[in-house]
Amino acid sequence: MKNLEVIVLAAGKGTRLNKGKSSPTAKVLYQIGDKPIIFYLIETLSKLDIKPLLVVGYKADEVKKIVGNKAEYVIQEKQLGTADAVNSAKQKLLDSSCSIMVLCGDMPLLSAKTLKELINIFQKEKPTIAVLTVEFDDPNKHCFGRILRDEKGNIASIVEQKNATEEEKQIKESNSGVYVFDSKWLWQNIDKIKKDPISKEYYLTDLVEMAIKQNKKVIGIKSQNQKEFLGINTLEQLQRIEEII
Repeated sequence: MKNLEVIVLAAGKGTRLNKGKSSPTAKVLYQIGDKPIIFYLIETLSKLDIKPLLVVGYKADEVKKIVGNKAEYVIQEKQLGTADAVNSAKQKLLDSSCSIMVLCGDMPLLSAKTLKELINIFQKEKPTIAVLTVEFDDPNKHCFGRILRDEKGNIASIVEQKNATEEEKQIKESNSGVYVFDSKWLWQNIDKIKKDPISKEYYLTDLVEMAIKQNKKVIGIKSQNQKEFLGINTLEQLQRIEEII
């Protein structure tokens, strides 16, 4: 797809899949059916004629060997959060005038139709950031960040579950982890993100509030399909997705 670069976050250790310890294999290489998790997303992107840029870190050589020329790669040297992961791609994409889509590598059920709709809305409305959101029946089970909206219904910020108050944890609308950014604005602002005092990580979600404070346009597109956004953080979630696929 023209005028779009896609960054896929694929550097995770999969500790929650391995009793709190670093897994013997990279998280995105865990098998679902007859192939690794990451292959499902790569195949979905190929339907849109997109070759993604994978941000790899843990077991990077193993990921590169298995995925091969289906993707390009950049290295995240340390596990310092989602913003740090995206920032790892800055030098490779800095001169690109394309929009930047960011996806998580552990979401194998995402459809080409959903991603294309998001891209079309972004290209039509031309916001600084477009965020794909989803409502879960039990948002605490999935542990995604919550979407906070103002009195007009516009997105105000995104709060991570580990930072959320008990009241905020009851909000069902969640951050899917799927974004499209104006690339020029992204690279001008990503270094301004401050380390979270609780997790000691740099959150990509902080860019939403940052953009709003700069009076930039941020839109949230709510999906009605919970299933597509099922991530894989536990063996139970892995098993559930295996049953669906």
